[in-house]
Amino acid sequence: MRLELSRAENSGPKIVHQTFAMRRSGQRAIILWLQGCYESSGMSVKYEDSIFNATLPVEPHWPDPDAESLWQAAAGNDVLITNYQDVPYGRRGESVVYNSLHHLVRDERDSLIVRDWYNLAASRLKYIAQQKSIGRFTLVGALDWHEYARRWKEHAAVAIRALENPEQSPAVINYNHWFGSSIYRERIAARYGLVNSDEYLDEVSDSAYGSSFDGLSKQGHARTMNVLSRWNDLSGAYWPAYRQILEIDRHELDELNRRLFGLDSDKVLKDAATVNGRAR
Repeated sequence: MRLELSRAENSGPKIVHQTFAMRRSGQRAIILWLQGCYESSGMSVKYEDSIFNATLPVEPHWPDPDAESLWQAAAGNDVLITNYQDVPYGRRGESVVYNSLHHLVRDERDSLIVRDWYNLAASRLKYIAQQKSIGRFTLVGALDWHEYARRWKEHAAVAIRALENPEQSPAVINYNHWFGSSIYRERIAARYGLVNSDEYLDEVSDSAYGSSFDGLSKQGHARTMNVLSRWNDLSGAYWPAYRQILEIDRHELDELNRRLFGLDSDKVLKDAATVNGRAR
């Protein structure tokens, strides 16, 4: 099923930019940056968060936005940016919203945002404990950690294929590289024909309570956050659970992270031991 509107009736945006990421991947920071790039290129932007929640085993399912209402809300803007969280990229075609938008515009852009497993797991573990929404570390936003790892591996596989075929869709945005390199940000912006902009780089999104570790305390100074070694920000109370998480599919996850980020669990544990004096 998809939204049926002819191009003659189409008064919505000319560009639909659909982003995919696992939660706590820094995707909202990247979306803010994309918004700044579009605005610096003379385009107005409408943003919609958290689409296709039916992929999460939450009862009742969080409602997805109605495709037609979403399209109408974006009318008058040049760009609609949508955010799909914890959705396997290979299942995007099951989304009514995705299919509807896919058939409404000629300029459709997909971005897959990936963050390394070790920082991602640390941020997610901290976030859940802080919100006290789930009483045990084995669940992540209604996803078991093993299922969470499986979905992350699916994203990583897509990202690795993109390294071999960089011009194909989706465009992969490596969060670690994006955060640390202005040259990398320039390259991503250029892929979309946009002017690179630093306007929102120091903004912390207030969605989902901001950063797992810093909340909104770094508002206006986001680039000072320790996002590339969050395992060093975990207190001792979190460490046993974190060590258990690192054992999940360890060999496979280490190999994927080496290829994408130059990281593996041995490096993470060695760094944590050096910084915090933790026994390995």
